[in-house]
Amino acid sequence: MALNPLALDCVERYSRTFEFAGHTWGVKEAPLRVGPGPQLLGGNYFSNDANDVFVDDDGLHLTIHERGGKWWSTEVILVDDLGYGTYGFQTDSRTDTLPANVTFGAFTWDSYGDESTGGSFREIDFEDSRWGNATDPTNAQIVVQPYQTSGNLLRYTIPDLTDDAALTRFFSWSADSIEFVALQGHHDPFDYPAEKVIFANTFHHDPTENHFVPTAGRANYRFNLWLNSGTAPADGQPIEVVISDFRFAASAPPVANDDLAAITEGVAVVVDVLTNDVDPEGHLDPASVAVTSAPAAGSVIVQANGEITYTPAQDFSGIDSFRYTVADTDGGVSNEATVTVRVAADDFMEFSVAFRSPAGAALDQAVIGESFVVDVDRQGF
Repeated sequence: MALNPLALDCVERYSRTFEFAGHTWGVKEAPLRVGPGPQLLGGNYFSNDANDVFVDDDGLHLTIHERGGKWWSTEVILVDDLGYGTYGFQTDSRTDTLPANVTFGAFTWDSYGDESTGGSFREIDFEDSRWGNATDPTNAQIVVQPYQTSGNLLRYTIPDLTDDAALTRFFSWSADSIEFVALQGHHDPFDYPAEKVIFANTFHHDPTENHFVPTAGRANYRFNLWLNSGTAPADGQPIEVVISDFRFAASAPPVANDDLAAITEGVAVVVDVLTNDVDPEGHLDPASVAVTSAPAAGSVIVQANGEITYTPAQDFSGIDSFRYTVADTDGGVSNEATVTVRVAADDFMEFSVAFRSPAGAALDQAVIGESFVVDVDRQGF
């Protein structure tokens, strides 16, 4: 589990950066032992030598090499903090047969810490290692730190990669869950064959179980290859892992759809604007509803549950409108949607309202007191 000192992670301290998979990465450098690694030995030496960490047509190469009587590990850090979304990577190396005291990691880490008292540093891990036990039938794990909490660490087995070393791993991180998937072969994280799944698990935010999904903060994504014993690889040979690709897809923001309402003069209407709004991850935040453009001939109050109460001005009849947005629990903000309100004169006690739906639109209707509400959903949801 990565333990990286703040001073070595600050971007201004990177003596070497490079481009890989459309992103800028910094190379960790530590001529003295630092984490990760056994505390009694002080961790590992980390090399930034261009022969030890480099990119070519095959991808990003991480190595463990002996030089000058020392074994040097390697780590790279994504310069940008990307926040919630799907982080995926592909490898073409025999991570199924790494020496027992070698660990390959792909993970997030926030050098500035997090809100927890346990100092988990927003760490979310894929780790390939037997942690010194060469007979362990499992050789990989996923972790949401702290690993000591039951259910935060799950072991799995990467199968024999003799014939094809290609693997795809990804996790989708949102405010209330982290979905982990490991696949044999190279596949799109959003479109892959079920029979290629090696491991899949979803970690849910559940304080009653002491399970906490970290907030996004300033966590950076990282890859490292290091010695979990602090001593030479068990077979005494240099180690190399090739990451052929890295991909990130930000969480898609919610989509807010227009609403229509009809009332009589002097009557307020409660519009459930979220009824036809959609979030791809299904996590709309009702408390985030915000009116972005006020009505010209009335007033609005946003309720805690996301409903909006519209009250027409005294003696007003005609057409009024206002606009709003809604966010999801990941912080993504929707487009602006328009709520149109038709206010009939109070002497028009019985009336019928006919709204022409936009092409392909679906209409949801609700009658509230003397009001008539139509939700327009151009998505068809």
